[in-house]
Amino acid sequence: MIESILQGFEVWTDAQGLKSKGRVKSIDNISLEGIAKLKELILDLAIRGKLVNQDENEETANVLLRNIRIEKDRLKNESGIGKTGIFIEVDDDIKPFELPQNWEWTFIRNIGHDWGQKTPDKSFTYIDVSSINNEIGEITNPSILKANEAPSRARKIVKQGTVIYSTVRPYLKNICVINEEYSPEPIASTAFAIIHPYLQMPGKYFYYFFRSPFFIKYVESVQTGIAYPAINDKQFFNALIPLPPLEEQKRIVHKIDELMALCNKLEERQTTNLTTHHNLVKSLLETLTNAADADELQVAWEKLSEHFDTLFSTEDSIDQLRQTLLELVIAGRFKTQRENDTPAHELYKLIEAELTEKFGKQYSTELKRDASTIDPSELHFPIPATWLWCELQDLAILFNGKAHEQFVDEKGDYILVNSSFVSSEGRSAKYVTSQLTPLNKGNIAMVMSDVPGGKALVKCFLVEEDDKYSLNQRIGGIETSSHIDINYLFLVLNRNRYYLQYDDGRKQTNLKKIQILSCPIPLPPIEEQGRIVEKAKELLELCDRLSDRIVRANEINQALSKTIVEVIS
Repeated sequence: MIESILQGFEVWTDAQGLKSKGRVKSIDNISLEGIAKLKELILDLAIRGKLVNQDENEETANVLLRNIRIEKDRLKNESGIGKTGIFIEVDDDIKPFELPQNWEWTFIRNIGHDWGQKTPDKSFTYIDVSSINNEIGEITNPSILKANEAPSRARKIVKQGTVIYSTVRPYLKNICVINEEYSPEPIASTAFAIIHPYLQMPGKYFYYFFRSPFFIKYVESVQTGIAYPAINDKQFFNALIPLPPLEEQKRIVHKIDELMALCNKLEERQTTNLTTHHNLVKSLLETLTNAADADELQVAWEKLSEHFDTLFSTEDSIDQLRQTLLELVIAGRFKTQRENDTPAHELYKLIEAELTEKFGKQYSTELKRDASTIDPSELHFPIPATWLWCELQDLAILFNGKAHEQFVDEKGDYILVNSSFVSSEGRSAKYVTSQLTPLNKGNIAMVMSDVPGGKALVKCFLVEEDDKYSLNQRIGGIETSSHIDINYLFLVLNRNRYYLQYDDGRKQTNLKKIQILSCPIPLPPIEEQGRIVEKAKELLELCDRLSDRIVRANEINQALSKTIVEVIS
């Protein structure tokens, strides 16, 4: 059954999403949701007895449970192992779904035991949550600690064949089977629930069950906490598990291993295809930005257009196209110039005079440089002769917000412009009762703090409405001259945010004021700024339409893969 589904792998590989919503649509942020759904389907079929054939000649799960019961009592009497309580039968009215005739429903507590706990008294192998590679379900980074180095959580005894399940943030799926003998003695963190299957049942059957949609749904129904959700050991051991005959468990594990390997090959191939596609699009788009003149640009575009449908078939490729077109239009490559426009050097004088009069010393800082002294090597692209390179501090002032202490749940007098408001697409707002730093219509807000180095982009927000805003701390406010089209400046800053990434080796960093103020800004004539905004709007709307088409196609693929899962399971 699964093999026939895999033959139509396009359904699974074409269904994609984003790992993190709101982040840039790069290939690193693409989630192969179709393949993930296929893996879920395999596990779901496995625990329902639909993955491998049953053998009526094999010892049934009912007999297996009787033998487990005998073994459970023996171990408990001889060594005190398996203190998970008495063997409990499962009532018919709580059985979640029908199983094959030779299977049985039982509780996890019935079919496995722990090894107890101890305080380490000598060197030991410590297995905590960080020791597990949750992608492959293996221990890859255990620590060797001395007894006096033992953390308070290092208490649970584990042995080869033991299955460990992290009960803290279970959605991370930190689950694995202890597959080898460790020396010195292994001790696991109390963050794990410990289950050692009786009668040498394969631990990997339990491992796969714990990753199945059925068990995940159970965990979600009983876990507590929001930031750090967790379940306790009692909830874990009281979960129901479908139990196949012992030999069928082994066949199921073998078949899942085989199918997961196929899925991983699909995933690897699709990831390679995405990377190759990304690099191809990047290379071809560079022929546009590297074109020496309009004629060469036209030739490059015509060549690109011949393969448009093939090239721009993913959100990542359209995002690349969007940024390339934005760069071209901001560089004046779309022939927006007119002979009778006001020259940029005259416009610059008007801007300087207005900002000096309005802001005085706040504008005339020691940081300012004469625009004519900017080194061309600092710039990112050539501009038309009638334009002028400036820095942001030549064209605007940057002011800082202040910390707000009083918030209101319902709509208040002022909308708080903080990092989450600027960065969110839905503009989910907090409200405050005081306007410590006004942000007015025509101002731009820019996030200056908690910029993940080298990864996320600096976010900007343009105030277009007359709503009352108050700027929060670590958010920069930008106010410019009446001689600049604010939509043009916003456009440039959104493009330049790719050059405002800051990385000094730390995970979270803050942009410095000088970095923002020295951001290069190409200054066209005021009349041309408006034409650039209109051209950019036209081009970006085309990109949005392309993106919508891909989103709809991807939604169809996701729905199709989901429907297949529902029908088969």
